[in-house]
Amino acid sequence: MRLSFGGEGYALITDNSGHVLAHVEKGLIGSDVSTNPGFQAGTRGTGWPLAPNPQGQRSLFVYRPVKSPASGTPLPWVLLVEMDEEKRWRRSRR
Repeated sequence: MRLSFGGEGYALITDNSGHVLAHVEKGLIGSDVSTNPGFQAGTRGTGWPLAPNPQGQRSLFVYRPVKSPASGTPLPWVLLVEMDEEKRWRRSRR
């Protein structure tokens, strides 16, 4: 799966325990993001906060729970999207 937003953001999907199932950087598949606030919030609902990413850059995060009938559990997966705030707003003003 390759989801990107004009080179200015990316999406990932996690299972209900916070393990990455799909990421543009294949080496991050299987990593644990359960302590990520976006993942934690995404298990409870949909949102789009502006917050620092792990590298300290201010980013727009979008998250939402995603039902997966193939997973065999009623607990949702989480779709997370991150976009650099400065680049995102610059692009939308064009």
